[in-house]
Amino acid sequence: GGATVYGVIRTSRRGRGLGAAVLALLALLAVGAPGARADEPLPGEPLTPAAAAEELDEARAALAGEAPELDVTMELRDLALALPYLRGSERREALALLARPPTCDPSPCPVHKDGGPGLVRWSVADTANRDDDATDHFRIHWVTTGPHAATPAFVAQLKVLAEHAYDVENTALGWPEAKPDNGIGKDDKIDIYLADLCDPGVRCLFGYAAPDPSVPGCSAPTFRCAAYMVLDNDYAEFQGPDEALQATLAHEYNHVLQFAIDQAMDQWVFESTATWIEDHVFPDANDWVRTYVPTWARTSRRPITHAGNSRQYGSAVWNHWLASRFDPDVILDTWLGARKTRPKHFGVKAYQRAVRRAGGVGFEREFVHFAAATAEWRAPSSPFPDRDEPKFIDVRRLGTLRPGRRETFKLNHTAYALKRIKPQGARRLRLVVRAPKGTRSGIALVGRRGRPRTGEVVREVRYLQRGGKGRVTLRSARRFRRITAVVVNADGRLRSKGFRRSYAHDRREYTVALRGR
Repeated sequence: GGATVYGVIRTSRRGRGLGAAVLALLALLAVGAPGARADEPLPGEPLTPAAAAEELDEARAALAGEAPELDVTMELRDLALALPYLRGSERREALALLARPPTCDPSPCPVHKDGGPGLVRWSVADTANRDDDATDHFRIHWVTTGPHAATPAFVAQLKVLAEHAYDVENTALGWPEAKPDNGIGKDDKIDIYLADLCDPGVRCLFGYAAPDPSVPGCSAPTFRCAAYMVLDNDYAEFQGPDEALQATLAHEYNHVLQFAIDQAMDQWVFESTATWIEDHVFPDANDWVRTYVPTWARTSRRPITHAGNSRQYGSAVWNHWLASRFDPDVILDTWLGARKTRPKHFGVKAYQRAVRRAGGVGFEREFVHFAAATAEWRAPSSPFPDRDEPKFIDVRRLGTLRPGRRETFKLNHTAYALKRIKPQGARRLRLVVRAPKGTRSGIALVGRRGRPRTGEVVREVRYLQRGGKGRVTLRSARRFRRITAVVVNADGRLRSKGFRRSYAHDRREYTVALRGR
């Protein structure tokens, strides 16, 4: 019990109290490292035995809390994709990691002591005292004795919240039903297992979702998985236990729905979507702002496509932007169209297709306008929810531009930089950029009159379809309290049509100059 948080990670959701190595990584993110992870198992690309074994190692480490930078839901997803390439004892161990509580075969699971992988399995004695109860769409499983025991009051609370998550995600937002699991948990309702996921001093998991490879269709060619959830049995160890339960439930349930649509979608789309939907299901929880927005606001030079760190959750702001520009259907349509991209399951192209179907121009142009909007994203005209939260901080400015000055820097794909503007008395400001030829880019000057949360904002934005030279002009510059320059590498194209996510427009050089009159 209590509210102390011990080096917490919520998987697949959060990281706190991180070690020196992870803090060093966050420092690297702020200055912009190369693009997305290229080592994820992807459909159509057979894994070597060594690569498949690495996925097993990472899933084991994630469940055991040995690697807080790893995301349990995504590591189990990757392990399910790697499963066809594992043999013998490694395959048996992988199936044990993917197995539901309480047991796996052989029992106890041959991975960790004290009952199973990641210490989330019920003991044999406690399993004899298991119970379950069902709502219209969920079946909740728990034990009544031992450290994993759940109280009737907690189960009753979870039943109400789970049905609310269904009402919002499936009924209001229109997401398709979860894939049936052939009655593994007594029936085809979505199974939620409760366990004590917090081991103070070691790791605390808020919860996770896992694909179930025992149900056909999880591997090629369909990549449509049945899935289940494991949630903490009381959330007593976490700050704001009610909010922690709500955000985790909404997030992990969305992963269950995602697995039914396309298990092989890019990881950053998995996590940014599930974080985005939290605010629709439980708008007062606001966990996504407190946990992810501060890091996201410091790392604009990191590609939005990057997987494997907390930025992918903060990229929920991108989905909030798109949903405000069109409607929430554009996010679901991104998922439903993922198999129609080239290559398949490619997040950037899935967004491109969905935006065009919604009446927009495409991913890159929207990304330029999105980047410009984040320069003053706390203003009254901003489409971002929860912007009055204290943790909804300014996106970091990287340096200062003055009239007559020129600067050159590099940007990776789907990344951008904000620069402070010192007008030095100029009445009119012109931002001139020389973008890399052939790289889809954009620039903007953003002026704000008044205070951050109450002021009026003016944006002058230009999209450069083929890169090259471009300019934008901001008139009556003296009326603004703050002016920001925005330079965007919006290009999300790949080097080839293969399944490796090797992006073609990383480390592109931009030269910007400011002129004043």
